[in-house]
This record gives sequence, C-alpha cells and structure tokens, in this order.
Amino acid sequence: MPPCRCGSGCWHHWQALCRSFGHDDILTDPRFATNAARVASMQQTDEMVTGWTMTKTRQELMAAAKAFRFLCAPVRDLAEVMSDRHLFERGVLQWIEHPELGRVVLPNSPLRFHGVDPVRAEPSRALGADNDSVYGAWLGLPAERLLELRSARVI
Repeated sequence: MPPCRCGSGCWHHWQALCRSFGHDDILTDPRFATNAARVASMQQTDEMVTGWTMTKTRQELMAAAKAFRFLCAPVRDLAEVMSDRHLFERGVLQWIEHPELGRVVLPNSPLRFHGVDPVRAEPSRALGADNDSVYGAWLGLPAERLLELRSARVI
C-alpha cells in the first residue's frame, strides 16, 4: 500500500505532481495530456504515480505536495485510524462499554447539525431483545403466539 494517495484531477495539479518526481516529459505524452486521457490510461497513470509514491516516506510525499502544490493525503492503516485522537475529540470514534465485549471503540457519524446534539454511540441490542415490540406492537401478534414462536425456537 502506498504511504499516500496523490490526486491530479486538474491540469495544474497534474503538472505539479509530474514535476515533483522529475517527469516533465510526461506532460507532453498524449496518454496523460488531459484528464480524460489520464482516465482512459488509468492503469498506466496509477502505476506511474504509485511507483513513485512507493519510493518515498509519508513525510517526503507531504513535503513534495506542499512544495509543488498538488493534492496528497496519507494512507493510514486501521490501527492508526482507531487511535486517532482527533477522531475521538470530534466524536467520530467513541469508547463504549459493551455488555458482552467490554470496552470497545465504535464509529459514529461525522455529520453535525446546528442546534442538534450528536447521537452517542451505543451497543447493539442482543439478538431477540426487541421481539415483543416488533412482533407484538408492530405486527400485532398476541402474547400467546409469541410464546408459541419462542417455544418452537422460531424467535
């Protein structure tokens, strides 16, 4: 996996990206001269950019992106994401106490709306915990029928 993904949707970013890894010659190659051409040659484009990014560290790539002004973002593994302090501070990740698993991290929506409190993550309910309300209140099954279904191990 490359340490970063670099974007080049517009000509300015493509020029900057090519110049950053010393390939001004690519700018005149018809396979890469326009965004449509790069998309049509996506495998070659990806191989070329990924080949370059795999030879660099994240720090080197981010420094090149800043110096040459192209889009670039680090690729993080699961452990990095799940321990990102900023995601916890924003409420995107939350520690909860799960009744069966103990202390676990759950993802939460990153969306925030003015005047609306964010919803706290909570553990899923146990299998069958809502049978009475779903089958009884929503579907109108009588209590005797629910008992029969439980006895037959249907629910």
